[in-house]
Parts: sequence; structure tokens; C-alpha cells
Amino acid sequence: MIDSFLSTLDDSRAAFVRQPLYEQVHNYFIRQLVAGQWRPGDMLPPERELSSMLRVSTGTVRKAISALVDEGVLIRRQGLGTFVKSFRSSGYVNQFHRFFFDETDDIVPFTMRLVRYDVVPAEGIPARILESKPGDELIHAFRVYSWKGEDIGISELWLDAKLFHKMTSENLAKHNGSLYSYYESDLGVSVVSTKDRIKAKCFTSDLARYGRFAVGEPYLELRRIGFSFGNIPVEYRLSHCTSEKFHMAM
Repeated sequence: MIDSFLSTLDDSRAAFVRQPLYEQVHNYFIRQLVAGQWRPGDMLPPERELSSMLRVSTGTVRKAISALVDEGVLIRRQGLGTFVKSFRSSGYVNQFHRFFFDETDDIVPFTMRLVRYDVVPAEGIPARILESKPGDELIHAFRVYSWKGEDIGISELWLDAKLFHKMTSENLAKHNGSLYSYYESDLGVSVVSTKDRIKAKCFTSDLARYGRFAVGEPYLELRRIGFSFGNIPVEYRLSHCTSEKFHMAM
């Protein structure tokens, strides 16, 4: 682990003389996260230990860790240490939840039902967003979310079939609650940031048929790209939520 960092550091000094040392340490930590050296919920070694292992100053390590905390990859816990963020951590499960009930401004506790699940060739916008290669396949799934017995939206997912090879229609259908917690705990994929875009639309007949929706009924579309460590896109999602009783908060 450390020898590889020092070798990379030596090799990079000539090519990246303008890159601050803390950024090189930051990027090294990201590579370790991608490789699974530290998993969600794991505690990192103390900063002094890391600085000694990597042969850089404690200040350099601290600055690299602070950048990862700001990016939402790591979390500091007073008196305990620094941890890889996890959806099993208190307060993190709903970090990317966007739908709220108008009357109370509370998060809507959806229930979900799977209505379609396919593995399809990677093509079009989803393939471009997920940086698919020729011959790759994508999981394409539709889930209807409901509240108090009423259908209120549709979630359409595209996921890389190789990365999400542990996913099946059966375990996705059984899952309720945080989708990102399910990715992390059951599938071994972490989402650490998202890029969202919102548009106002109306249900078409093709979309309305997946649930109890009226053609022409207005909804809010949340277009989301979910990123894992190293800013790697791992999820493309379209969420369609009726807007009569609900709103989005960013």
C-alpha cells in the first residue's frame, strides 16, 4: 500500500510538479476507496499514523482528509476519528432525498413496488452518462412509489449490469427504504454524491401505464446521476413525482 503510494509519488513529481502534495494524497485515498481498501463505515488510521506511513507531513494528510470531508466522502466524529461515510450512519440515509409532503414539509416515507426489470444493451443517453463501453449491458428497472395507498410517482433506473451483478429482480422487489443503503449494504456499491436536474412535465400514456396515473397529469421529473468514489458515474435515474401534494427541496 505505502510502497505503491511512494512509487506513484516519485513517478508523478516530474509530470505533476504543479499538483500540490495534499492533492496527490487526496487522489491516493480515492484510489484506495475505489479498490475497497476502506469500506463504508470503516475508520481511517489516525492522521499521525497515515503521515508516517506515507512519509508526508501531518498537515498534508489533514488537508487531504478535510477535502474528502468537504466532498462528502469522509465524516469526522468528535472524539472517535474519521470514517468513510455510510448510509448506515445516522442522518446519512436521507441525504439525497428530495420529495416532501406540502402540509408538514416532512420527508415522504414511500413504499415501492417493482413493475419492470430488464437487462438491455447499453445505448443512448444512459450509456453515455454511465460511460458504457461497446458490448456493455445495463439494468433498466421501473419502480412505482406509493404513499397511503396512492401511487404518487415512478422511479426509472439505469445501472451497469457488471457493477451491479448482485442485483436481481427478486432482491430489488423485496427492498424498501433507502435505495443507496441497499446499494451499499447488499450490492457493495457506494454513492457519495449526486447531480440533479428538475423539470416540470406531464404523464404520457407510455409512462402512466406503469401505475395509477392520468395521462396529462403534471409531475416533477428529477434527473439524477449518482457518483461513487473518484467521481465515477454509477447510476442514472429519472424520478417522476406528482406535484399536487408534494414538492422537491434542494
